[in-house]
Amino acid sequence: MTLWPYRRSVVHPEPRSKWLVSRRRTTLVLLIVHLAAGTCFAQIFTDDPLAPGASVIKAVHVTELRSAINSVRAARGLTSFSWIDSSLMPKTTQVKGIHLTELRTALGQAYQAMGKPEPTYTDISIAAQQTVVNAVDLNELRGAVRALVAAIAPPPRITSSLGAGMQTVNGIGTPGATVLLFVNGFARGAPAVVDAQGRWSVTDINPPLGKKDVVTAEETVNGVTGPLSDQITVGPGGTWSTTGDMRAARVDFTATLLRDGTVLVAGGFNGVDVVVSAELYDPTTGTWSTAGSMSVARAAHTATRLVDGRVLVAGGANGAFVASAEVYDPTTGTWSAAGNMSVTRSGHTATLLTDGRVLVAGGFGGAGGDVLANAELYDPTTGTWSTTGSMTVAREVHTATLLIDGRVLVAGGCDDQSLGCRGAISASAELYAPTTGTWSATGSMSVARDGHTATLLTDGTVLVAGGFNGVDIVASAEIYDPTTGTWSATGSLSVARDGHTAALLTDGTVLVAGGFGRASGAVRASAEIFSP
Repeated sequence: MTLWPYRRSVVHPEPRSKWLVSRRRTTLVLLIVHLAAGTCFAQIFTDDPLAPGASVIKAVHVTELRSAINSVRAARGLTSFSWIDSSLMPKTTQVKGIHLTELRTALGQAYQAMGKPEPTYTDISIAAQQTVVNAVDLNELRGAVRALVAAIAPPPRITSSLGAGMQTVNGIGTPGATVLLFVNGFARGAPAVVDAQGRWSVTDINPPLGKKDVVTAEETVNGVTGPLSDQITVGPGGTWSTTGDMRAARVDFTATLLRDGTVLVAGGFNGVDVVVSAELYDPTTGTWSTAGSMSVARAAHTATRLVDGRVLVAGGANGAFVASAEVYDPTTGTWSAAGNMSVTRSGHTATLLTDGRVLVAGGFGGAGGDVLANAELYDPTTGTWSTTGSMTVAREVHTATLLIDGRVLVAGGCDDQSLGCRGAISASAELYAPTTGTWSATGSMSVARDGHTATLLTDGTVLVAGGFNGVDIVASAEIYDPTTGTWSATGSLSVARDGHTAALLTDGTVLVAGGFGRASGAVRASAEIFSP
């Protein structure tokens, strides 16, 4: 039997998760916009993916990459690359090694312009006149282009209600970007420009939205259009129904919505041991299936969906605290090592930043088994970890929320595990600036709390609710305004909750469910809605 070191079972929600069934296009479409010419055309990579050993490398595969790379170069202020054999003929030109090396060079310069390390490749030495070009080389280049596009133009977020008859949809995106809305795969409504506060509004949707319509959006930044946002289906809500049971009972696990609409559940404690198992939930059938197992058993870890659709799992505990990380690839159903964090940690937070990196902060662990103040960054383009500035206060069981302007708000948490997190709960809050890698204090909450939730609302403010104040579980809630750095009280929960979840719904309300209650730590099944 595994000794379970965690203070109490606390589910750490990912603040931006909507817990909505959503689907993404299975074919990645890279939209490249040439603003100077005033034209827009969609480019789909031909024969995608190329089958190693089976696909014939054609000139069109090279010309597509040239066009894509020149677009991302332009977005970073670079001139178009001067290609050898600038007019490749689809049927007569022989693809050579030189064509690949110059693609790598041109793309590497774009990565450098963004301050990112150049991509690494399997075959690092390709002869200029080499005529045997491997599919894996082209696939790697396509992946590197997609990663850079997603970093330049991350998916926007739809925040408004999606009711039948609606003709306007609001959301959050990159300031200055242009947002295009799609309904059932077709562009609908007038393109919108994201304002300085990161807000956008697509109007004149005609015909209006109908029930079961599927809505998604994409944004264009500096001439490059990124991947689609999660798709949301318009329909009625507000009711609960049972669905299939997981294949294994578990607590302190993670649940991550994948691009295809399925949900990846990983790790956790089954009442006897911490487990390595993972499983997938299919909302179309309401059933669960076994997924590949992690290499390390872990609970109270974090799981973060990366821009490219993979899932980063980091840290946790399994009788000892864990520093390792691994990545789940939905296309293969397998896990691969993702390096080690600088320290072991559990009860930390992991936040996907706007540039595609992941910020991990705080938690409990380290060499001495302490509450941590340090933070580090995972870069999916290199698969490596690097340290960044430490928080001003050590904390675990806190919250971390990505704000509209790209900063991260960290609030509350326990700062002294030696006291069993009684009388050692923090009311302080601080902000992380990814551009400088530094933290700065902001206004403190009116109530000290850990095990609470923090939810980014549609107006850019953050709702904090419930939690444990060191003496008792609380029902109070308050709202943080990033423009002033201050907190204000709002309506309390109907019952006190700790270790609950909170999810932003499509109509702008917040669903709060479960958690521990005051009565001898009883676990709640109740749920309630917060209306801003």
